[in-house]
Amino acid sequence: MEFVDTFSQLRNIAQIARKCPTQTLKRAFLRSMRDLCNESRWLRKTLTMSTNDTQSGIEAAYLIPLIEDEDAEYVEIIGVRDHIVGIDQSQNPNREFKILPGDPQRWDLTVLPRAPREYAYKPEGMFDIWPAPDQTYNMRVTVQLQNKEDAERVPRDILKKWSTEIEAGALGYLLDIPGQPWSNPVRALAYAKTFQAGVNNAKADAQRSFNTGSQRVVPRRFIRL
Repeated sequence: MEFVDTFSQLRNIAQIARKCPTQTLKRAFLRSMRDLCNESRWLRKTLTMSTNDTQSGIEAAYLIPLIEDEDAEYVEIIGVRDHIVGIDQSQNPNREFKILPGDPQRWDLTVLPRAPREYAYKPEGMFDIWPAPDQTYNMRVTVQLQNKEDAERVPRDILKKWSTEIEAGALGYLLDIPGQPWSNPVRALAYAKTFQAGVNNAKADAQRSFNTGSQRVVPRRFIRL
């Protein structure tokens, strides 16, 4: 995932929210981007991971880290999108199967190990699978992301498409702060409407799977917790 410097993105909002401290501009900008990511689930990335025979020790469930080290400084996982694709490499050709969202409270932990059929997301950035794998499988997982609150760099992909809306969200917040030289409640409302329209468009875009900037990484093993 490619990132750009956060401070380099503040120029447009600084021209409107004049005299606003740079750190306040930054917080507003990052807050707006986080809100758009969280509400629309537009920003995502596809990872390929592998299992092994190491159990976490928690009711035979496996906990899986989902984020690459180089991304973890700037973005965080907020969920898993749709189903996970399991890959059985013991078959020739490889067999793919779906691992669907499930309710771990209904999982029968006495079931013998086999190809996993369900998963349950566990904050932060992990999930359990059921049943326990009977062999090593690869899994293709699409994770939903948002920028961290204090990120010094932000994902370029989302700015290519939604920078105007993110700036509008920041200005909607900043101009609504009372008693400041840049305060303007009327304009704040207009910017807030622009931002909400952007969120709705990004949500529809995500549902149509128009975000094609995902990347796959090399398989990663489970870790013992």
